[in-house]
Amino acid sequence: MAGVQELLDCMISSWYPRFQRVTFKTVILPLPQPVLDWLVSDGLHLPPDSQAFAKRSPLEEYATEDDYQEWTSEDEASEGSAAPPPPPELATLRQQLQAAIESLGGRVVPKLSWSCPKDAVWMSPSASLCCANAEEVLLLLRSSDRVAHDICHALQQAAGGAADGGADGGAEAGPSGGAAASAAAGGGAAVPAVQHCLALRRWHDLQPGREFRCFVRGGELVGASQRDVTHCYSFLRDERRELAAALQAFHARHIQGRFPHPHYTYDAYVAASGAVRLLDFNPLRGTTSPLLFSWHEL
Repeated sequence: MAGVQELLDCMISSWYPRFQRVTFKTVILPLPQPVLDWLVSDGLHLPPDSQAFAKRSPLEEYATEDDYQEWTSEDEASEGSAAPPPPPELATLRQQLQAAIESLGGRVVPKLSWSCPKDAVWMSPSASLCCANAEEVLLLLRSSDRVAHDICHALQQAAGGAADGGADGGAEAGPSGGAAASAAAGGGAAVPAVQHCLALRRWHDLQPGREFRCFVRGGELVGASQRDVTHCYSFLRDERRELAAALQAFHARHIQGRFPHPHYTYDAYVAASGAVRLLDFNPLRGTTSPLLFSWHEL
């Protein structure tokens, strides 16, 4: 399992300043504790002026009062109390989000400390990670188990204080001091305080077949696998040598010796032109998938 320091060094706020010249333009915003608590709370709250969903057309038919005759006041009360009110800090964050989105060309991909909310794209109007306003970003974050796991469990697992199982496993500790206490009580190392950040990355319409996971041992690139293992991309067979050469050259020139650990993985995108861009860093093993490899092979 990956150690705490390895996980911390894989946070985008940790590696982006060092590698920003070889990755996509990103704006990183620190998240105050009340916002973190709100993100992992139950229920969904959108303000009346939310732009997360398209406005209903006047031509659409609305349900009549008779359609709701079976509703009870108890139902309405329970639904009204499902979501906690947003913290005051959220108004400032919304302004920061909108300004960042505009500075990045009007469309972004949100990412918390380690994870993109890929599991919540079904909530997105675009059915993708592409967000055009602050409300779409917040909707994805609040709907994502991956984001909740980042906040509540990721460091606990790395410290050995939580059971395996991803976002569905581990102790039910909150995003603040409870995580450190639980780890210590369970016999694991104490979890350090961490400043979670929200990264907004400039949107690029990437081809999934050109995304690769690179595996590094002792600083050397020992293997690369396509990230999308659910499809067979025929061009990969034809371009295999060129892709391998591009990734090897990129590693030697931009990555090797610059990441603070000898064993790690990183995701990269190889364009049709041969240009390579860094996407993300992850620990070797832990919750990182070896994709088309087995860990024994690597």
